Amino acid sequence: MNFNIDDLIIRSKEYNEDKFKIDLDNLLLSYNQLPNLDIDNIRDEIDNWDFSVPKDTTIDLEEVSGTYTKFIEYHTRINKLLDDVNVHNQLLIFIIKTGKELALQFVTGKNKEDKNAVASSILLPVSKLQNKINILNDFILSTNKSIEFSAAQLARILREREAIAKINNEEYRRGSNFINRNNIPINTRNKLK
Repeated sequence: MNFNIDDLIIRSKEYNEDKFKIDLDNLLLSYNQLPNLDIDNIRDEIDNWDFSVPKDTTIDLEEVSGTYTKFIEYHTRINKLLDDVNVHNQLLIFIIKTGKELALQFVTGKNKEDKNAVASSILLPVSKLQNKINILNDFILSTNKSIEFSAAQLARILREREAIAKINNEEYRRGSNFINRNNIPINTRNKLK
C-alpha cells in the first residue's frame, strides 16, 4: 500500500459523520470478507473428538499408533482453528476500538462517559460477536490442553510398555543362555513324548 501524506492531512481536515459511516462500513466489509467461522459447527466437531487413551492392560502397538495419529490430526486441526479464530478476533477488536474512537467525534452527549456509552451501543453487535469468538478461542485452547494431556498419558504408557518389553527380552535371553549352556532340549508341541 502506498500512502500520501497530503491525502492523509486533507482527510483529517475534511473528516465528518458521512466519512465515518463510510469508514465503519469499510471496516465491517473487511470483516465480512474473512472466511466464515461457524462457531456452533466448530464446537460440535470438537465435542465429537475421541480423547481416550488405550487402557494399560490391552495396549498394542497398532492401537497406540492409531491413537497417536489421531492426536496429531487433532493438534493440526486445533492450530488451524486457532489461526482462524485469531484473525477474526483481532479484526473485531480493531473494528471496535477504531469505531469507538471515530464515533466519539459525532456522538452527542454531555460528557465523555455518555459519548462512550452511545459509541458502545452503536458497536454492540460487533462486540457481542467478538465476545462469542473470544469464548470459542478459550474453548479451543482448553481442548488443546486436553490433547496435550492425553498425548502425555499415551507417552507414559509407551514408556512403560518399552520397559516391560526390555525386561521380558532380557529374561528371555537369560533363559536361552541357560538352556544352551546346559544342553537342555527344548520341547515343542510336535516333539513332546
